[in-house]
Amino acid sequence: MVQIKGDDAVDVGQTQTLEVLPDTLGRGPVTEGVDDGVERDARMGNVVDAVAFFDVFAHYSDYKGELSACSFLDALAIPSYSQGMSVMTLKVNGRTHTVDADPSTPLLYILSDDLELKGPKFGCGLGQCGACTVIVKGQAVRSCVTTVKAVEGAEVTTLEGLGTPERPHPIQKAFIDEQAAQCGFCLNGVILTAKAFLDKNPKPSEQQIQQAMSTVLCRCFTHTRMLRAIRRASKEIA
Repeated sequence: MVQIKGDDAVDVGQTQTLEVLPDTLGRGPVTEGVDDGVERDARMGNVVDAVAFFDVFAHYSDYKGELSACSFLDALAIPSYSQGMSVMTLKVNGRTHTVDADPSTPLLYILSDDLELKGPKFGCGLGQCGACTVIVKGQAVRSCVTTVKAVEGAEVTTLEGLGTPERPHPIQKAFIDEQAAQCGFCLNGVILTAKAFLDKNPKPSEQQIQQAMSTVLCRCFTHTRMLRAIRRASKEIA
């Protein structure tokens, strides 16, 4: 029996009991009480097992006598996580911005969509690759998993806030001099992570640099040149 929270229940035989619950926002994938590999995606509240999803869809269309995606989703009664729009003040790269957004919106979306900044990139969306990194209160922060509400009033620095083409920051200049990039997609995360690290440890050892940069992923395998650029920057900054 698959039980769908709402007015409609769909019998698909001896399968699982699955409820779409509104109280799991932000807790990551949750599998408690869900059998046979069917998971609830806690961030979205959706069934992520495609087989089970379309199995329910097919039976629902038979039950209703029509194949309607909209009515099916209505029956799922998937909750809306919107907290409503709020006017918030952000300080980004030394400038104050007023944005009207859902407080739970990822900071990355506000930076790239509303403020049209090109530095932070969407990579994995899980805070694992580092492409979306920004600096908040001296810390390298993954903006794809940080809500805009969490940084309201705090100073946020993106890659654009470090330097200019005419006067690049010492870290940016070191990366240019060492040609420490190929596709460049990861550079935002690498440079900002390096800056936050060097600000706290201006004279690091090789092992400390490698440890600090171990959480930022680069698929082009330019790590050697990147590490060399960071060593070069540390000498310039010191």
